[in-house]
Amino acid sequence: MRYLLSEYVNPWVCGRIAFRPAVADPAKPFQRLSDWRARSGAFVVMWLSVPYLGVSGVVDDLLSNSSYNLAAGAFYTIAVVSAYWVVAQPLPQDKAYQVRSSLQRAGLSFVVTIALGLAVRTEVFTVPGIGWLLAIWSVIFALSMMWHCLRWVFGASDAHPLLGPIVTTMTALTALAIDQILDTGGDKRPANLQTLIDMGALASVCLLAAIEFFYISYKLGKEPSSLPLRDPLSVHTPRRPTHLGYGLPHPPERPTHRHRHSPPVHVGPDAPMNKLAIFGAAGVIICWPASLVLGIWALRQIARTGERGRWLAILAVASSAATMLTICMATAYVK
Repeated sequence: MRYLLSEYVNPWVCGRIAFRPAVADPAKPFQRLSDWRARSGAFVVMWLSVPYLGVSGVVDDLLSNSSYNLAAGAFYTIAVVSAYWVVAQPLPQDKAYQVRSSLQRAGLSFVVTIALGLAVRTEVFTVPGIGWLLAIWSVIFALSMMWHCLRWVFGASDAHPLLGPIVTTMTALTALAIDQILDTGGDKRPANLQTLIDMGALASVCLLAAIEFFYISYKLGKEPSSLPLRDPLSVHTPRRPTHLGYGLPHPPERPTHRHRHSPPVHVGPDAPMNKLAIFGAAGVIICWPASLVLGIWALRQIARTGERGRWLAILAVASSAATMLTICMATAYVK
Protein backbone atom coordinates (compact mmCIF):
# COMPACT_ATOMS: atom_id res chain seq x y z
CA MET A 1 0.00 0.00 0.00
CA ARG A 2 1.40 3.38 -1.07
CA TYR A 3 1.18 6.50 1.07
CA LEU A 4 1.35 10.18 0.17
CA LEU A 5 4.35 12.29 1.11
CA SER A 6 2.13 14.45 3.33
CA GLU A 7 1.31 11.40 5.43
CA TYR A 8 5.00 10.88 6.19
CA VAL A 9 5.48 14.58 6.96
CA ASN A 10 2.73 14.39 9.58
CA PRO A 11 4.57 12.81 12.57
CA TRP A 12 1.49 11.20 14.14
CA VAL A 13 0.36 9.63 10.85
CA CYS A 14 3.92 8.53 10.11
CA GLY A 15 4.09 6.77 13.48
CA ARG A 16 0.75 5.08 12.82
CA ILE A 17 1.94 3.84 9.42
CA ALA A 18 5.15 2.43 10.90
CA PHE A 19 3.91 0.94 14.16
CA ARG A 20 0.18 0.19 14.02
CA PRO A 21 -0.43 -3.52 13.30
CA ALA A 22 -2.38 -4.18 10.13
CA VAL A 23 -4.97 -6.35 11.89
CA ALA A 24 -5.35 -4.13 14.99
CA ASP A 25 -9.00 -3.98 15.99
CA PRO A 26 -9.94 -1.41 18.66
CA ALA A 27 -13.44 -2.95 18.87
CA LYS A 28 -12.15 -6.15 20.50
CA PRO A 29 -13.35 -6.56 24.11
CA PHE A 30 -9.92 -6.64 25.74
CA GLN A 31 -8.68 -3.73 23.61
CA ARG A 32 -11.56 -1.62 24.91
CA LEU A 33 -10.76 -2.67 28.47
CA SER A 34 -7.08 -1.89 27.95
CA ASP A 35 -7.89 1.56 26.56
CA TRP A 36 -10.22 2.27 29.48
CA ARG A 37 -7.58 1.16 31.98
CA ALA A 38 -4.78 3.19 30.34
CA ARG A 39 -6.77 6.41 29.98
CA SER A 40 -8.36 6.28 33.42
CA GLY A 41 -4.99 5.36 34.97
CA ALA A 42 -3.25 8.29 33.28
CA PHE A 43 -5.99 10.66 34.49
CA VAL A 44 -5.71 9.41 38.08
CA VAL A 45 -1.90 9.69 38.03
CA MET A 46 -2.05 13.25 36.72
CA TRP A 47 -4.76 14.26 39.20
CA LEU A 48 -2.80 12.88 42.17
CA SER A 49 0.64 14.07 41.03
CA VAL A 50 0.07 17.61 39.73
CA PRO A 51 0.02 19.18 43.24
CA TYR A 52 3.50 17.78 43.90
CA LEU A 53 5.22 17.79 40.48
CA GLY A 54 3.41 20.40 38.44
CA VAL A 55 2.15 19.88 34.89
CA SER A 56 5.60 19.70 33.27
CA GLY A 57 6.85 17.25 35.92
CA VAL A 58 3.87 14.96 35.40
CA VAL A 59 4.36 15.00 31.63
CA ASP A 60 8.06 14.19 32.03
CA ASP A 61 7.21 11.35 34.44
CA LEU A 62 4.65 9.84 32.06
CA LEU A 63 7.05 10.10 29.11
CA SER A 64 9.90 8.48 31.01
CA ASN A 65 7.67 5.62 32.20
CA SER A 66 6.39 5.16 28.66
CA SER A 67 9.94 4.97 27.33
CA TYR A 68 10.78 2.28 29.91
CA ASN A 69 7.70 0.33 28.87
CA LEU A 70 8.55 0.73 25.20
CA ALA A 71 12.13 -0.50 25.53
CA ALA A 72 11.20 -3.44 27.75
CA GLY A 73 8.22 -4.37 25.57
CA ALA A 74 10.30 -4.31 22.40
CA PHE A 75 12.94 -6.56 24.00
CA TYR A 76 10.42 -9.11 25.28
CA THR A 77 8.44 -9.07 22.03
CA ILE A 78 11.54 -9.93 20.04
CA ALA A 79 12.46 -12.71 22.48
CA VAL A 80 8.99 -14.27 22.88
CA VAL A 81 7.87 -13.98 19.24
CA SER A 82 11.22 -15.35 18.02
CA ALA A 83 10.85 -18.32 20.35
CA TYR A 84 7.32 -18.90 19.08
CA TRP A 85 8.50 -18.69 15.46
CA VAL A 86 11.15 -21.36 16.07
CA VAL A 87 8.95 -23.71 18.09
CA ALA A 88 5.75 -23.46 16.03
CA GLN A 89 7.35 -24.26 12.66
CA PRO A 90 6.03 -24.80 10.06
CA LEU A 91 3.76 -21.75 10.06
CA PRO A 92 1.18 -20.82 7.42
CA GLN A 93 2.22 -18.02 5.09
CA ASP A 94 -0.13 -15.43 6.58
CA LYS A 95 0.90 -16.28 10.13
CA ALA A 96 4.61 -16.12 9.23
CA TYR A 97 4.03 -12.68 7.73
CA GLN A 98 2.42 -11.46 10.96
CA VAL A 99 5.32 -12.86 12.99
CA ARG A 100 7.87 -11.06 10.82
CA SER A 101 5.86 -7.84 11.00
CA SER A 102 5.77 -8.01 14.80
CA LEU A 103 9.53 -8.55 14.97
CA GLN A 104 10.20 -5.68 12.56
CA ARG A 105 7.89 -3.37 14.51
CA ALA A 106 9.55 -4.19 17.83
CA GLY A 107 13.06 -3.91 16.42
CA LEU A 108 12.34 -0.57 14.73
CA SER A 109 10.83 0.89 17.91
CA PHE A 110 13.87 -0.21 19.91
CA VAL A 111 16.23 1.43 17.41
CA VAL A 112 14.17 4.65 17.27
CA THR A 113 14.09 4.87 21.08
CA ILE A 114 17.87 4.57 21.28
CA ALA A 115 18.32 7.09 18.46
CA LEU A 116 16.09 9.65 20.20
CA GLY A 117 17.99 9.15 23.43
CA LEU A 118 21.32 9.76 21.67
CA ALA A 119 19.90 12.83 19.92
CA VAL A 120 18.88 14.31 23.27
CA ARG A 121 22.30 13.59 24.79
CA THR A 122 24.16 15.15 21.85
CA GLU A 123 21.92 18.25 22.06
CA VAL A 124 20.91 18.05 18.41
CA PHE A 125 17.49 19.46 19.22
CA THR A 126 18.97 22.63 20.73
CA VAL A 127 20.13 23.94 17.35
CA PRO A 128 18.10 27.10 16.56
CA GLY A 129 15.56 26.77 13.77
CA ILE A 130 15.83 23.29 12.25
CA GLY A 131 16.70 21.69 15.59
CA TRP A 132 13.51 22.96 17.22
CA LEU A 133 11.35 21.82 14.31
CA LEU A 134 13.03 18.42 14.39
CA ALA A 135 12.46 18.20 18.13
CA ILE A 136 8.72 18.92 17.80
CA TRP A 137 8.37 16.39 14.96
CA SER A 138 10.33 13.76 16.91
CA VAL A 139 8.31 14.21 20.09
CA ILE A 140 4.98 13.78 18.28
CA PHE A 141 6.37 10.80 16.33
CA ALA A 142 7.63 9.21 19.55
CA LEU A 143 4.22 9.66 21.19
CA SER A 144 2.56 8.01 18.19
CA MET A 145 5.08 5.16 18.34
CA MET A 146 4.47 4.61 22.06
CA TRP A 147 0.70 4.72 21.66
CA HIS A 148 0.46 2.25 18.80
CA CYS A 149 3.19 -0.11 20.02
CA LEU A 150 2.08 -0.33 23.62
CA ARG A 151 -1.63 -0.36 22.84
CA TRP A 152 -1.33 -3.41 20.58
CA VAL A 153 1.76 -4.91 22.24
CA PHE A 154 3.86 -4.55 19.07
CA GLY A 155 1.50 -6.93 17.26
CA ALA A 156 2.57 -9.92 19.37
CA SER A 157 -1.07 -11.01 19.62
CA ASP A 158 -1.18 -11.20 15.83
CA ALA A 159 1.46 -13.92 15.92
CA HIS A 160 -0.59 -15.79 18.55
CA PRO A 161 -3.35 -14.44 20.83
CA LEU A 162 -1.69 -15.71 24.02
CA LEU A 163 1.57 -13.85 23.38
CA GLY A 164 -0.01 -10.46 24.04
CA PRO A 165 -0.85 -11.00 27.74
CA ILE A 166 2.53 -12.65 28.37
CA VAL A 167 4.51 -9.78 26.83
CA THR A 168 2.31 -7.20 28.58
CA THR A 169 2.95 -8.64 32.03
CA MET A 170 6.70 -9.08 31.53
CA THR A 171 6.91 -5.51 30.20
CA ALA A 172 5.08 -4.05 33.20
CA LEU A 173 7.26 -5.93 35.70
CA THR A 174 10.50 -4.94 33.97
CA ALA A 175 9.47 -1.31 33.50
CA LEU A 176 8.70 -1.01 37.22
CA ALA A 177 12.06 -2.57 38.10
CA ILE A 178 13.90 -0.17 35.76
CA ASP A 179 12.02 2.81 37.24
CA GLN A 180 13.05 1.74 40.76
CA ILE A 181 16.68 1.20 39.75
CA LEU A 182 16.99 4.57 37.99
CA ASP A 183 15.19 6.48 40.76
CA THR A 184 17.42 9.42 41.67
CA GLY A 185 15.34 10.54 44.64
CA GLY A 186 14.06 13.68 42.92
CA ASP A 187 10.41 12.63 43.07
CA LYS A 188 8.55 15.08 45.33
CA ARG A 189 5.48 12.89 45.73
CA PRO A 190 4.99 11.22 49.15
CA ALA A 191 6.27 7.66 49.38
CA ASN A 192 2.83 6.20 50.04
CA LEU A 193 1.39 7.98 46.99
CA GLN A 194 4.23 6.74 44.80
CA THR A 195 3.69 3.19 46.03
CA LEU A 196 -0.05 3.47 45.36
CA ILE A 197 0.56 4.65 41.80
CA ASP A 198 3.19 2.00 41.01
CA MET A 199 1.41 -0.95 42.60
CA GLY A 200 -2.00 0.13 41.31
CA ALA A 201 -0.73 0.33 37.75
CA LEU A 202 1.10 -3.01 38.00
CA ALA A 203 -1.87 -4.80 39.61
CA SER A 204 -4.35 -3.51 37.03
CA VAL A 205 -2.11 -4.51 34.13
CA CYS A 206 -1.44 -8.00 35.51
CA LEU A 207 -5.09 -8.58 36.40
CA LEU A 208 -6.31 -7.61 32.94
CA ALA A 209 -3.57 -9.71 31.30
CA ALA A 210 -4.48 -12.73 33.46
CA ILE A 211 -8.18 -12.45 32.58
CA GLU A 212 -7.37 -12.14 28.89
CA PHE A 213 -4.94 -15.06 29.03
CA PHE A 214 -7.36 -17.49 30.67
CA TYR A 215 -10.25 -16.39 28.45
CA ILE A 216 -8.23 -16.93 25.28
CA SER A 217 -6.88 -20.24 26.60
CA TYR A 218 -10.42 -21.42 27.25
CA LYS A 219 -11.49 -20.44 23.73
CA LEU A 220 -8.45 -22.07 22.12
CA GLY A 221 -8.94 -25.25 24.14
CA LYS A 222 -12.25 -25.79 22.35
CA GLU A 223 -10.87 -25.22 18.86
CA PRO A 224 -8.89 -27.85 16.91
CA SER A 225 -5.30 -27.04 16.09
CA SER A 226 -4.36 -26.24 12.50
CA LEU A 227 -0.85 -27.65 12.95
CA PRO A 228 -0.38 -31.39 12.35
CA LEU A 229 0.99 -33.50 15.18
CA ARG A 230 2.99 -36.70 14.83
CA ASP A 231 2.24 -39.85 16.72
CA PRO A 232 5.18 -40.28 19.11
CA LEU A 233 4.83 -44.08 18.92
CA SER A 234 5.08 -44.20 15.14
CA VAL A 235 8.11 -42.00 14.66
CA HIS A 236 10.69 -44.80 14.83
CA THR A 237 8.41 -47.69 13.79
CA PRO A 238 9.55 -49.12 10.41
CA ARG A 239 6.85 -50.12 7.95
CA ARG A 240 7.04 -53.82 7.02
CA PRO A 241 5.44 -55.49 3.99
CA THR A 242 2.18 -57.38 4.48
CA HIS A 243 3.45 -60.44 2.57
CA LEU A 244 6.79 -62.20 2.66
CA GLY A 245 7.44 -64.11 -0.59
CA TYR A 246 5.41 -66.80 -2.33
CA GLY A 247 2.19 -65.10 -1.27
CA LEU A 248 2.64 -66.08 2.37
CA PRO A 249 1.32 -63.47 4.77
CA HIS A 250 3.77 -61.85 7.12
CA PRO A 251 3.25 -62.62 10.81
CA PRO A 252 1.25 -59.87 12.49
CA GLU A 253 3.25 -57.26 14.33
CA ARG A 254 3.27 -57.41 18.07
CA PRO A 255 1.27 -54.58 19.56
CA THR A 256 3.13 -51.91 21.46
CA HIS A 257 2.51 -52.32 25.18
CA ARG A 258 2.36 -49.33 27.44
CA HIS A 259 2.90 -49.11 31.09
CA ARG A 260 -0.41 -49.42 32.81
CA HIS A 261 0.04 -46.02 34.47
CA SER A 262 1.11 -44.11 31.35
CA PRO A 263 -1.36 -41.46 30.13
CA PRO A 264 -3.29 -41.96 26.89
CA VAL A 265 -1.82 -40.54 23.68
CA HIS A 266 -3.80 -37.79 21.94
CA VAL A 267 -2.65 -37.17 18.38
CA GLY A 268 -3.97 -35.29 15.40
CA PRO A 269 -5.45 -31.80 15.01
CA ASP A 270 -8.16 -32.48 17.60
CA ALA A 271 -5.70 -33.19 20.42
CA PRO A 272 -6.52 -31.19 23.57
CA MET A 273 -4.36 -28.41 24.95
CA ASN A 274 -2.10 -29.46 27.79
CA LYS A 275 -3.35 -27.84 31.02
CA LEU A 276 0.08 -27.67 32.64
CA ALA A 277 1.39 -25.66 29.68
CA ILE A 278 -1.45 -23.16 30.07
CA PHE A 279 -0.91 -22.77 33.81
CA GLY A 280 2.85 -22.61 33.28
CA ALA A 281 2.54 -19.66 30.90
CA ALA A 282 0.04 -18.00 33.23
CA GLY A 283 2.50 -18.51 36.09
CA VAL A 284 4.76 -15.86 34.54
CA ILE A 285 2.02 -13.38 35.40
CA ILE A 286 1.41 -14.75 38.90
CA CYS A 287 4.58 -16.52 40.12
CA TRP A 288 7.53 -17.12 37.80
CA PRO A 289 9.22 -19.90 39.87
CA ALA A 290 6.03 -21.96 39.63
CA SER A 291 5.93 -21.18 35.91
CA LEU A 292 9.42 -22.63 35.46
CA VAL A 293 8.47 -25.86 37.22
CA LEU A 294 5.14 -26.22 35.42
CA GLY A 295 6.73 -25.50 32.04
CA ILE A 296 9.33 -28.25 32.46
CA TRP A 297 6.69 -30.63 33.78
CA ALA A 298 4.42 -29.82 30.83
CA LEU A 299 7.20 -30.56 28.32
CA ARG A 300 7.73 -34.01 29.83
CA GLN A 301 4.01 -34.72 29.83
CA ILE A 302 3.47 -33.51 26.26
CA ALA A 303 6.28 -35.77 25.05
CA ARG A 304 4.28 -38.75 26.42
CA THR A 305 0.73 -37.72 25.55
CA GLY A 306 1.15 -35.85 22.25
CA GLU A 307 -1.11 -33.01 23.43
CA ARG A 308 -0.90 -29.50 22.06
CA GLY A 309 0.90 -26.72 23.93
CA ARG A 310 4.59 -27.61 23.52
CA TRP A 311 5.47 -24.10 22.31
CA LEU A 312 3.48 -22.64 25.22
CA ALA A 313 5.46 -24.72 27.73
CA ILE A 314 8.73 -23.62 26.12
CA LEU A 315 7.64 -19.98 26.31
CA ALA A 316 6.82 -20.49 30.00
CA VAL A 317 10.31 -21.81 30.67
CA ALA A 318 11.98 -19.08 28.58
CA SER A 319 9.89 -16.29 30.14
CA SER A 320 10.60 -17.52 33.66
CA ALA A 321 14.32 -17.71 32.89
CA ALA A 322 14.26 -14.16 31.46
CA THR A 323 12.42 -12.86 34.54
CA MET A 324 14.91 -14.56 36.84
CA LEU A 325 17.82 -13.08 34.87
CA THR A 326 16.28 -9.60 35.04
CA ILE A 327 15.82 -9.83 38.82
CA CYS A 328 19.40 -11.06 39.30
CA MET A 329 20.81 -8.24 37.16
CA ALA A 330 18.67 -5.65 38.98
CA THR A 331 19.78 -6.96 42.36
CA ALA A 332 23.44 -6.92 41.34
CA TYR A 333 23.10 -3.39 39.98
CA VAL A 334 21.51 -2.06 43.16
CA LYS A 335 24.20 -3.65 45.32
